[in-house]
Formats: sequence, C-alpha cells, structure tokens
Amino acid sequence: MNNELKYIVHGCLLVIVFLIAGFVVKFCFTYEQESQNSVSNPIVHNDSAENVSASKGRTLFITNCASCHAINKRLIGPALVGINERVTDKKLLYDWIRNNKKVLKSGNDYFNALYNEYGQVSMNAFPNLSDDDIDAILAYID
Repeated sequence: MNNELKYIVHGCLLVIVFLIAGFVVKFCFTYEQESQNSVSNPIVHNDSAENVSASKGRTLFITNCASCHAINKRLIGPALVGINERVTDKKLLYDWIRNNKKVLKSGNDYFNALYNEYGQVSMNAFPNLSDDDIDAILAYID
C-alpha cells in the first residue's frame, strides 16, 4: 500500500510539473508572437544609429514598460503607438515617464484625462531613465 501511494504521489507531481511547464512555454510563445505581430522586427543587420537605438529601446521597453503597455493594444495602460503625435512636448513626456505624479499636479489636460480613464491608477515612475533611454524606447515604439 505504501508503494502504491508513493507512485500515485509521484505521478501527480509529474503531471503538475508538466502542466506548469506547458503554461510557461505557452506564455513565452504567446508573448513573443504578440510582440512580433505588434511591431516590425527592429533587429536588422546594418548598424545605423536608428536601428541600434530601436534595439536598445526594445530591451528597455520589455524591462520597464511591457508589464503594463503594449504597442498596438490596450493593457493595464494605453497602447503606446502614436505617443509622439499625442504628446508633442518631449520635455513633458520625459517628465511624465520620470515622475507622472508631478505632471498630474501641474494640471495637464491630456495626462489628467488618461489618469481618469484608467481608473485613477498612475503608472510607475522611472526616474532612472535618461533622455537617451526614453528616446530609444520611443524609437522602438515607432
């Protein structure tokens, strides 16, 4: 009886491990497929400054933005496609990314409307991102 119970427990654990592995693989595949469908692949084989910036921007986007934003669809936050057209004041956009609470207090209509639209959930502040980092993210989004 003890051996039978041992085999049942081991079998159940094995099934659980396979289910978890399947979910992880499915999530990774879905995430990669969505990111390929949402933008053209920024990795190209020439080393122009624009392509290097977009490649750096992809890494920064995945690290800092992708948990709440997609490029072409709404997630927790808005889709970021067209952000450069919606916010033409670069300094204001940098300020928003680095310290959005400060921008909200200033009474900016666009960002206050976003704040209200998304259930008054403000995004994380990223004071560590330099102008070059933000420009790289914007190049990737474009």
